[in-house]
Amino acid sequence: MKKPTENPHAALARDEELVVQELSDEVLIYDLRQHKAHCLNQTAAFVWNHCDGETSADEIANLMEKEWRTPVNADAVWFALFGPANMPAELVNKIHADVGKVLDQPQTKEFFAKQSFERVTDSPAEFAKLVDHDIAKWGALIKQVGAKID
Repeated sequence: MKKPTENPHAALARDEELVVQELSDEVLIYDLRQHKAHCLNQTAAFVWNHCDGETSADEIANLMEKEWRTPVNADAVWFALFGPANMPAELVNKIHADVGKVLDQPQTKEFFAKQSFERVTDSPAEFAKLVDHDIAKWGALIKQVGAKID
């Protein structure tokens, strides 16, 4: 597993409150704070292992293509903030506005440009439609190939 970057602006997927166990075809993660366990399949584990604050979504997709010798669209790799179900709309909108201010800062824009990240300015409602679309799209593929949760 890659070490987290020293870049202070990097969004890292690492936390000292996580216990991580890598197995041959999955990664088990236990969140000590929330007392929740997560089992990442091979694809999610691949993204987890490359999500180091330095590797862009496009680069992760390219690495997947090389390793698995199959086309991977960068649309399969995106980053977002999610809150609990039924969050009050005014709180969602406040968080959206506050995050937007951070993303509009020059140092954030510079970081995004260096990482080949593309900022999307969708509203929370537009983003919800994208999530619904992706769930339908990838859900259909999962059903088609018969993938099951272990």
